[in-house]
Amino acid sequence: MTLKLNKKRTFLIGFAFFGILLLWQVYDSWCPTLLTEIIKTRLGATDELEVQWLVGIIMACDNLAALILLPIFGSLSDKTHTKIGKRMPYILVGTFVSAIAFPFIPLFFHLNKIGAMVAMMAIVLLFMMMYRNPAVALMPDITPKPLRAKANGIINIMG
Repeated sequence: MTLKLNKKRTFLIGFAFFGILLLWQVYDSWCPTLLTEIIKTRLGATDELEVQWLVGIIMACDNLAALILLPIFGSLSDKTHTKIGKRMPYILVGTFVSAIAFPFIPLFFHLNKIGAMVAMMAIVLLFMMMYRNPAVALMPDITPKPLRAKANGIINIMG
């Protein structure tokens, strides 16, 4: 019996990676710029090094959170059993909340509310981390072992 890769399903999984990549690129490009501007205007900081140091600290917090949260969400998804599978609850909730919350970051920037902006950044990051590892683990869960290299190639093209 010859195994055949379900390309449609593989492309759908690839869109999860595409979404992750797209959001991280926009987040990493715009959030430091927005933070720099709002710290200067809201906090009245004038020392450029001090502003950049504070922006760097805020932006580095997501990496520290990832060290803790990614393994937790990965482990939780391994132990979850629902009608829609182990990974899908995390992928669906994480994607939905991230997509809804993300536009509020520039909104709070324009409203000059640094606390709300940073809080919204934290919410987006939390829910992105919620679905990252389950999205990575989904392909091996549903693709037969001999076809995983091919599926991985398709997914890597997308993100």
